[in-house]
Amino acid sequence: MTDGEKGFTLVEVVTSLMILGVIIAVAVPVYLELKHQQTLRTQRWEAAWLLQDRMEQVQKTSSPVSTKGETREKVGRKTYQLQWKKTRLGSGLVGIQVEVTWKDEKKRKQNLTLKSVQYLPSSTVNKDSPMWSWQWSSPFWSSSFPL
Repeated sequence: MTDGEKGFTLVEVVTSLMILGVIIAVAVPVYLELKHQQTLRTQRWEAAWLLQDRMEQVQKTSSPVSTKGETREKVGRKTYQLQWKKTRLGSGLVGIQVEVTWKDEKKRKQNLTLKSVQYLPSSTVNKDSPMWSWQWSSPFWSSSFPL
Protein backbone atom coordinates (compact mmCIF):
# COMPACT_ATOMS: atom_id res chain seq x y z
CA MET A 1 0.00 0.00 0.00
CA THR A 2 1.20 3.51 -0.75
CA ASP A 3 1.01 6.43 1.60
CA GLY A 4 -2.40 8.03 2.02
CA GLU A 5 -4.44 5.08 0.75
CA LYS A 6 -6.77 3.16 3.03
CA GLY A 7 -7.73 -0.56 2.82
CA PHE A 8 -6.07 -3.77 1.66
CA THR A 9 -4.68 -4.65 -1.72
CA LEU A 10 -5.93 -7.61 -3.70
CA VAL A 11 -2.68 -9.50 -3.04
CA GLU A 12 -3.07 -9.04 0.72
CA VAL A 13 -6.67 -10.26 0.67
CA VAL A 14 -5.86 -13.33 -1.48
CA THR A 15 -2.86 -14.19 0.73
CA SER A 16 -4.91 -14.00 3.90
CA LEU A 17 -7.65 -16.15 2.34
CA MET A 18 -5.06 -18.76 1.34
CA ILE A 19 -3.67 -18.86 4.88
CA LEU A 20 -7.18 -19.17 6.30
CA GLY A 21 -7.95 -22.00 3.84
CA VAL A 22 -4.85 -23.95 4.92
CA ILE A 23 -5.78 -23.55 8.59
CA ILE A 24 -9.35 -24.74 7.93
CA ALA A 25 -8.09 -27.66 5.80
CA VAL A 26 -6.07 -28.89 8.78
CA ALA A 27 -8.56 -28.06 11.54
CA VAL A 28 -11.71 -29.69 10.10
CA PRO A 29 -10.31 -33.26 9.81
CA VAL A 30 -8.76 -32.99 13.28
CA TYR A 31 -12.10 -31.84 14.71
CA LEU A 32 -14.00 -34.66 12.98
CA GLU A 33 -11.54 -37.28 14.27
CA LEU A 34 -11.78 -35.92 17.81
CA LYS A 35 -15.57 -36.02 17.57
CA HIS A 36 -15.45 -39.64 16.36
CA GLN A 37 -13.09 -40.64 19.19
CA GLN A 38 -15.38 -39.04 21.78
CA THR A 39 -18.42 -40.84 20.36
CA LEU A 40 -16.52 -44.13 20.44
CA ARG A 41 -15.47 -43.54 24.06
CA THR A 42 -19.09 -42.88 24.99
CA GLN A 43 -20.19 -46.08 23.24
CA ARG A 44 -17.46 -48.07 25.02
CA TRP A 45 -18.59 -46.67 28.37
CA GLU A 46 -22.22 -47.60 27.64
CA ALA A 47 -21.14 -51.08 26.49
CA ALA A 48 -19.05 -51.59 29.64
CA TRP A 49 -21.99 -50.56 31.80
CA LEU A 50 -24.30 -53.01 29.99
CA LEU A 51 -21.65 -55.71 30.22
CA GLN A 52 -21.18 -55.31 33.96
CA ASP A 53 -24.94 -55.21 34.54
CA ARG A 54 -25.51 -58.43 32.57
CA MET A 55 -22.57 -60.13 34.32
CA GLU A 56 -24.11 -59.33 37.71
CA GLN A 57 -27.49 -60.69 36.58
CA VAL A 58 -25.94 -63.93 35.31
CA GLN A 59 -23.88 -64.34 38.51
CA LYS A 60 -26.99 -63.91 40.67
CA THR A 61 -28.49 -67.05 39.16
CA SER A 62 -26.62 -69.59 41.26
CA SER A 63 -27.54 -72.51 39.02
CA PRO A 64 -24.47 -74.58 38.09
CA VAL A 65 -26.25 -75.72 34.93
CA SER A 66 -24.79 -74.52 31.64
CA THR A 67 -26.89 -71.76 30.10
CA LYS A 68 -26.58 -69.17 27.38
CA GLY A 69 -28.61 -66.28 26.11
CA GLU A 70 -28.80 -63.27 23.87
CA THR A 71 -30.59 -59.93 23.96
CA ARG A 72 -30.50 -56.45 22.46
CA GLU A 73 -30.36 -53.29 24.55
CA LYS A 74 -30.95 -49.78 23.25
CA VAL A 75 -29.18 -46.89 24.95
CA GLY A 76 -29.99 -43.54 23.38
CA ARG A 77 -29.88 -44.08 19.62
CA LYS A 78 -27.38 -46.96 19.75
CA THR A 79 -28.40 -50.65 19.90
CA TYR A 80 -26.07 -53.12 21.60
CA GLN A 81 -26.25 -56.90 21.27
CA LEU A 82 -25.43 -58.87 24.44
CA GLN A 83 -24.55 -62.56 24.52
CA TRP A 84 -23.74 -64.56 27.61
CA LYS A 85 -22.69 -68.10 28.32
CA LYS A 86 -22.43 -69.92 31.63
CA THR A 87 -20.55 -73.25 31.55
CA ARG A 88 -19.65 -75.72 34.25
CA LEU A 89 -15.87 -75.97 34.58
CA GLY A 90 -15.57 -78.55 37.30
CA SER A 91 -16.42 -79.24 40.89
CA GLY A 92 -18.24 -76.12 42.03
CA LEU A 93 -16.68 -73.86 39.38
CA VAL A 94 -18.71 -72.09 36.74
CA GLY A 95 -17.24 -70.02 33.93
CA ILE A 96 -19.22 -66.99 32.77
CA GLN A 97 -18.59 -65.00 29.61
CA VAL A 98 -20.57 -61.94 28.58
CA GLU A 99 -19.95 -60.16 25.29
CA VAL A 100 -21.46 -56.97 23.91
CA THR A 101 -21.16 -56.01 20.24
CA TRP A 102 -22.20 -52.93 18.32
CA LYS A 103 -21.36 -50.97 15.19
CA ASP A 104 -19.73 -47.57 15.52
CA GLU A 105 -20.65 -44.57 13.39
CA LYS A 106 -18.24 -45.75 10.67
CA LYS A 107 -20.13 -49.10 10.60
CA ARG A 108 -17.16 -51.01 12.05
CA LYS A 109 -17.96 -53.85 14.43
CA GLN A 110 -16.84 -53.24 18.02
CA ASN A 111 -17.00 -55.67 20.92
CA LEU A 112 -16.21 -55.87 24.59
CA THR A 113 -15.98 -59.12 26.58
CA LEU A 114 -16.05 -59.83 30.30
CA LYS A 115 -15.12 -63.27 31.64
CA SER A 116 -15.51 -64.55 35.16
CA VAL A 117 -15.02 -67.71 37.18
CA GLN A 118 -17.56 -68.27 39.93
CA TYR A 119 -17.45 -70.75 42.78
CA LEU A 120 -20.77 -72.38 43.68
CA PRO A 121 -20.78 -74.83 46.59
CA SER A 122 -21.87 -78.37 45.81
CA SER A 123 -25.39 -79.56 46.58
CA THR A 124 -24.03 -81.66 49.47
CA VAL A 125 -23.46 -78.51 51.53
CA ASN A 126 -26.11 -77.62 54.08
CA LYS A 127 -28.25 -74.98 52.33
CA ASP A 128 -29.15 -73.41 55.69
CA SER A 129 -25.48 -72.66 56.32
CA PRO A 130 -24.34 -69.03 55.87
CA MET A 131 -21.59 -70.33 53.56
CA TRP A 132 -24.24 -71.55 51.10
CA SER A 133 -24.99 -68.02 49.93
CA TRP A 134 -21.32 -67.09 49.59
CA GLN A 135 -20.03 -66.87 46.03
CA TRP A 136 -16.64 -65.99 44.67
CA SER A 137 -16.02 -64.58 41.25
CA SER A 138 -13.15 -63.00 39.42
CA PRO A 139 -13.78 -60.85 36.31
CA PHE A 140 -11.43 -60.59 33.34
CA TRP A 141 -11.86 -57.83 30.74
CA SER A 142 -10.94 -58.12 27.10
CA SER A 143 -11.71 -55.95 24.13
CA SER A 144 -11.15 -55.83 20.40
CA PHE A 145 -9.96 -52.24 20.43
CA PRO A 146 -7.19 -50.30 22.19
CA LEU A 147 -8.23 -48.57 25.37
